[in-house]
Amino acid sequence: MRYGWLAAVFLACVREPGTDTDSDPAPELVQQVDTFRQIGVPPVDILFHVDRSDSMADAAANVVRNAGVLITTLSSLDVDARVAAVAGVQGCIVGDVSSVDPSTSPADAVEALRTMVDFDGELTPSSANESRAFTAFEAALAPERVGSEGCNEGWRRDGAFLSLVAVSDAPEQSEHAWNHYLDALRDAVGADE
Repeated sequence: MRYGWLAAVFLACVREPGTDTDSDPAPELVQQVDTFRQIGVPPVDILFHVDRSDSMADAAANVVRNAGVLITTLSSLDVDARVAAVAGVQGCIVGDVSSVDPSTSPADAVEALRTMVDFDGELTPSSANESRAFTAFEAALAPERVGSEGCNEGWRRDGAFLSLVAVSDAPEQSEHAWNHYLDALRDAVGADE
């Protein structure tokens, strides 16, 4: 198990209550050290939604091209991560590979993410409004998608942090107010707050 250590040092000036600060001699410095121990690094599941509209073509391609860099970085940090992407608003991870992780080669990560983003709309139909990441995330994490025989079965891990990354050049345009999606995502991960 990996341990992380954090030490905080606090310096405090000690003065007698009610003394005049201008005429007092230099204050006595006191040092206090608090040590915190973090046990392990929890796993993280990272889900991208990439807007495939025409105005996003270069930026979306750049996100996919840099998937290898992301995987290499996660590997160097010894992070237990799964990375996937959904396209459109259906919320399904498409292709033969449901996720990439630090053991995936950078070239394979790029190819897997390219398939998941599905620029050509061959596996996931493009919609007129691709700027609906909240809708896609809600759909991707719905029990019928992550459960047995769902299109994202096995992707989401119990106890893993969830990181959602939306890539778009337009404002979020999902149908409901943001608090609807916040509640739905909290339910999906079993969070109380």
